[in-house]
Amino acid sequence: MFHDSKPDIESGEKFQLIDRMCESYQRITISYSVFINTPILIFMVCGHSKIPILESILNEESKNSKSPVRNILEKSKRNVFIMCDRSSFQNDN
Repeated sequence: MFHDSKPDIESGEKFQLIDRMCESYQRITISYSVFINTPILIFMVCGHSKIPILESILNEESKNSKSPVRNILEKSKRNVFIMCDRSSFQNDN
């Protein structure tokens, strides 16, 4: 599940091998179909560097975001929770 990989939602496969141009090896990831059908899905976000990513995922105006997590949030058929530490959550209030 990478921002530069193409989601294969309809394949029914549980895992996908990912070839990334910047890496000389393959990665294995859980397929979108598993993510969107998981009864309870919990994303854990840690670190200050994740603030912009978390904001883009949660921002309603970013519905066209190409983030894999955003796609899962929109297509999930079950409960999805996002847990973050203090350094990754920026509260403007």
